[in-house]
This record gives sequence, C-alpha cells and structure tokens, in this order.
Amino acid sequence: RIPELNNALIDLHGLCGDVDTAEYIFNHDMDESQKDFICINTMMKVYIENQLANQALLIYDAYASIHNETSHILAIKACGVARSFEKGKQIHLRLANSGHHSLQLLNTLITFYGHCNDIGNAVQIFDAISDAQKDIVTINAMLEAFCFNEMYAQCMQLFEAIECTYQLTPDIIGTAIVLEACAREAAFECGQRIYHAMENDENKRWML
Repeated sequence: RIPELNNALIDLHGLCGDVDTAEYIFNHDMDESQKDFICINTMMKVYIENQLANQALLIYDAYASIHNETSHILAIKACGVARSFEKGKQIHLRLANSGHHSLQLLNTLITFYGHCNDIGNAVQIFDAISDAQKDIVTINAMLEAFCFNEMYAQCMQLFEAIECTYQLTPDIIGTAIVLEACAREAAFECGQRIYHAMENDENKRWML
C-alpha cells in the first residue's frame, strides 16, 4: 500500500480505539523508508488519543531525525498527559534555540507548564506573545493554567479582559473554565454577571 493510505488507516484505527491494528500497520506494513513525519505524527496522535502517552514519546525519541513542529507539539502534549514534566522541559529547552515558534506550539507550552504547576513559565510564555497575536486558544490555555493552579482571581480577571483588551469573543471552553473558577472561589456575583452577559447576548446565548 502507498504510504498515504497506510497513514489514513493508522488514523482511522486510532479513532476507533483499535491501537493494535494501527501499530501493526506502522510496524509491519510500512518500510522504514516510508515513515516520514506525517506517519510518525499520526502514530503519536493515535497513542495520545488512546491514553498511551508514554508510547507516543517512545516513537518521538525513536524517530528524532524526522521531526517537524507538529511532532514537538504532540510530544509536549504527551509529556503533559504522562506527567513527564522534566522531559517536556528538555524538549522546550531544545526548541528555545531553534528560532521562531508557531502560536500553536506556544499555546501547547502554556498548557503544559500549567499542568506542571509551573505557573511562572506559563505566564512568561503568555506575556511574550503580543496581544495582537493571541487567539482564543491562547487565552483558554492561560485560563486553564490559572484555574489548575488554584489562581481563581487571576483566571476571572483574564476572562474579563478577553473582549476589552484582546478584542476576542469568549467561547464555551473559556466560559466553562471561568465558571468553575467562580464556583471554587465562591465568587457568585462574578459567575452571575458572566451568566447574565451570555443570556443577554444573542451571539453567546447558544452556550447556555
């Protein structure tokens, strides 16, 4: 089979939870010469989505010579899931000297450091991204980092700044995070204000 078909089959079996068949195709139906970064990333994604993050990291290490940025993003996600925080920091350190990073990679790093309980690095990465470059995924990653580290007031403060400071519209993910922060902080007035703002805005009412 051509590599593109094998990659599609690996992805399909992974989505169906059939990791064994995905592995068989990767290990037995493909020559090593056919394995490019698309194939490696597909297999890593299968492992991560099926709660096998350590296996994703084994693939990442085994094919270190054919990574692209998506490979690094998947590896950092796997480190967060597997709680392999030191390995994730090592990957970030190697990438730090490689020049420009995409916003997707930076967003992934914010989430990773939030889960590491390293809020300092999460905030540093967030602050280094210009306000014009930040998207709602960036904001949600920082909201989650604050909430995960029980910094509920900072989480609510950032949420309040989404529209006025960043000219973005809150989505259902960020709204769920900040409402959890309101509940944990017993900030009922803030929670009610957010709820009523959604109720009175036809563009947000669908989230209720």
